Amino acid sequence: MKFAKTGRTVTVTPGQSIFDAVLAEGYQIPHGCKRGECGLCATSVVGGPDHRDFFLDERRSGATRFAFTCLGHDPHRCF
Repeated sequence: MKFAKTGRTVTVTPGQSIFDAVLAEGYQIPHGCKRGECGLCATSVVGGPDHRDFFLDERRSGATRFAFTCLGHDPHRCF
């Protein structure tokens, strides 16, 4: 996945959350639960296909263009 502001990329392997991939690269993400309940790891989605987080449905995520990084599994998103 790609950070829109810096242009840096992080590799997200199959079965790995975006959150875990970003932490493994040394970046810090605010978080509290790692279950998509607290909302602290939510981030804006600025491009790419469906975010594949299992908490927000199309209606809720599409309107706001947010995804929870702890639940998102799409390496082609731009945040």
